[in-house]
Amino acid sequence: MNRFARLSLGSKLSLQVTVAVALVLLLLAFVVQRQSSRAIEERALGDLDVTAQIMLESVALYDRTLTETTQRMAQSFRASLPVGDVSVDPARTTLIGDAEVPELRFGQRSVNLDFTAVDRFTEATDVVATLFVRQGDEFIRATTSLRNTENARVIGTALDHKHPAYALILEDKPYTGRARLFGQDYMTHYEPLADAEGKTVGILFVGQNYGDGLAALKDKLRTTRLGETGYFFVVDLAEGDHQGMLAAHPTSQESPYTVVVDAGSQPAMKALLEQDHGHAVLDIAPKAGDKAEPAVVAVKRFAPWKWALVAVEPRETVLASSRALTASILALSMLALVVIAALTWIGVRRVVSHPLRAAVEIAEHVAAGKLDGSIDTRRQDEVGQLLTAMHHVQTQVVSVIGAQTEMTRQHDEGAISYRIDDSRFPGEYGSMVRATNALVASHIAVKMRLVEVMQRYAVGDLSVDMDRLPGEKAVLTQTMDATKASLSAINGEIKRLASAAAAGDFSHRGDAGKYEYDFREMVDGLNRLMETTDGNLGDVSELLQAIARGDLTARMEGDFHGVFATMRDDANATVAQLTEIVGHIQDASRNINTAAGEIASGNLDLSRRTEQQAANLEETAASMEELTSTVRQNAESARQANQLAIGAAGVASQGGEVVGKVVSTMTDIEQSSKKIAEIISVIDGIAFQTNILALNAAVEAARAGEQGRGFAVVASEVRTLAQRSASAAKEIKGLIETSVEKVADGSALVNQAGATMGEIVASVQRVTDIMAEISAASQEQSAGIEQVNQTITQMDETTQQNAALVEEASAAARSMEEQAQALTESVSVFKLQAAKGAPVRRVIAEAVAPKKAVARKPAARKPEPALADGDWQEF
Repeated sequence: MNRFARLSLGSKLSLQVTVAVALVLLLLAFVVQRQSSRAIEERALGDLDVTAQIMLESVALYDRTLTETTQRMAQSFRASLPVGDVSVDPARTTLIGDAEVPELRFGQRSVNLDFTAVDRFTEATDVVATLFVRQGDEFIRATTSLRNTENARVIGTALDHKHPAYALILEDKPYTGRARLFGQDYMTHYEPLADAEGKTVGILFVGQNYGDGLAALKDKLRTTRLGETGYFFVVDLAEGDHQGMLAAHPTSQESPYTVVVDAGSQPAMKALLEQDHGHAVLDIAPKAGDKAEPAVVAVKRFAPWKWALVAVEPRETVLASSRALTASILALSMLALVVIAALTWIGVRRVVSHPLRAAVEIAEHVAAGKLDGSIDTRRQDEVGQLLTAMHHVQTQVVSVIGAQTEMTRQHDEGAISYRIDDSRFPGEYGSMVRATNALVASHIAVKMRLVEVMQRYAVGDLSVDMDRLPGEKAVLTQTMDATKASLSAINGEIKRLASAAAAGDFSHRGDAGKYEYDFREMVDGLNRLMETTDGNLGDVSELLQAIARGDLTARMEGDFHGVFATMRDDANATVAQLTEIVGHIQDASRNINTAAGEIASGNLDLSRRTEQQAANLEETAASMEELTSTVRQNAESARQANQLAIGAAGVASQGGEVVGKVVSTMTDIEQSSKKIAEIISVIDGIAFQTNILALNAAVEAARAGEQGRGFAVVASEVRTLAQRSASAAKEIKGLIETSVEKVADGSALVNQAGATMGEIVASVQRVTDIMAEISAASQEQSAGIEQVNQTITQMDETTQQNAALVEEASAAARSMEEQAQALTESVSVFKLQAAKGAPVRRVIAEAVAPKKAVARKPAARKPEPALADGDWQEF
């Protein structure tokens, strides 16, 4: 900076022009570089976005193909199941795991714990299959080919309610989606199974393991390159342990995506991952542990798999062409700068530097205070204008000095309001004059402020502070602060004593030793006022404390004046009136106590006799109740036995008729079984022909190649079904032949049973007549005892009510006695001058009511209801 200041004006102008041109050229290069970089970066973002979209469509195509294949497999599995309507039989259950599960049927065949169909389907297609049966709101696995890591079938477990398929199944809609089962990736399909009424009773499930295909897809994503250094990676966004993990990356597989994203760019990356698509420039590391570098990033979200496909290309690679263009522009700019600098230096020295050297000498004279020199103002160029301006400067300086001399003289003569007229001086000269006027005004303002503050203190306003003055003027501020502190201290002492008195605390005193002269006398007077008030109020407090202790003999004595004398007279009158009232209360409480004791004693004796009578009558009622219950039970048993005998006779008669019908039915069954055997033979032939046709279809599908693969699976299932049908037909035929033989044997046994049933009917009829006679006699005996029992029960209820009423009256008397005693004890705490005697204690000992006799309760007796208000009034 010092070296530049020593340069001549011509050199400075040349240097400044050169620098200006250089800045313009640099700015031009910067703008070109920025524009080209922005254009290239935007084009790179667009290309990257398109590339990511193409890769995303590849993933979507794989997902669509996988989904359609899984859905076709579900249709094949459905076709391989037994023919017939789907149904659930709640009456027949199967123990699966720890739960009893209703049977899921296809036609007449139950599939619970039947793994034949699911295993055959899995062996043919490498696709796992499961059938769920519905039980309430749960869908439980009834049969499955899915096995866990320990090679055990996953059976008896329920479909999680949080599973996305659960809600769709309840709406009779299928669900297809990915799932990770026991460490393996599956594309799964859930399809509701409806019964004949359209109600969902189960679920058909298939799962295709696509682990190999997924691994190939991830390898493709890891190895695909964008240009020379660009690449792809995938972030798993699905909820769970793998959320935020790198599902595919060239170097950092199965790691959190944050290991390759700089900490400063992670919030922006997180925002991109939450969008369906987007792009940005972020700091990305090629692999975990490497330094993150700026890169152009495009994100595409694949919602079905909850994947985020991220395309990355280093920004350095994108902007390489832009930097080459910028280097060329800078080289041309430097060449142009050298030429312009040389031409500028030559022209400035010839036109500016030499003429200004003469003007500098004149300016040095003015700066040295030589204001009487002559300046030549005849030149008309810029140098002449400069000399003319120097002449004006000299004239203005002389005028300012003269005005300051005049103001000094005016102030010395006492005209302190005099100021220099700054309007006579333009520009900075006017500023200089105004500064001089301000300096003079500042000193005068300090003095006037002192006068103003003292005037406020004089009227008691201590909220005003003297301005904080700097330097040596601070002594004025300190003096005013000391004055305010003294006034504030005495004012605070007065406020403190007044506040304590207003709060009822007269023990405070002012510190008179801190003050002198009139301030000390003022504090002494306040202390005397507090002391007098404190003593008078203390006497009043002692009188009230004596009354609180029950001492009504206390009075206020002493020499009081003014309002304190009035307080003494009023307090003494109050105590005298209270003494008279308490005396009357004590007399009345003693009389009430004596009367209440006599009433309680009489009621207690009456209650004891009534309770004894009620207990005796209750025991009698209990005995009659037991006898009544026993007779009634015998009559009921006889009646039931009669009914059973009648029913047995009817059943025996019906049994005889049924046996006859059974004989006829067994004959019909024997004939029908023979016809079924003939039909089974026909079915066996049909199954054989179906097996031949399925075999031919499989051969033709094999000839068709890949296009006939799906048909080959169906043909294989049809063939298997035909074989199973033939086998089942043979088994049924054998069973029917065995049934025909058993039916013949059963017919002979049924004839023997018919004869035996006739003898049983006659015996049962004789028993029925005898039981009818016993039942009639028991009913008559029960009616007579019931009348006696009702009479005793009514007497017991009346006695119990009387006993309860007597107890209530006795309790009321005891309560009145206790309340009278409490009143006596309450007023006995008061000490009177003319007490009539000591408090009267209870003269009648509290009688303890005898414990109520406990009678044996009747066998079927209900608890007695509480007495109503009407019962009390009647008593």
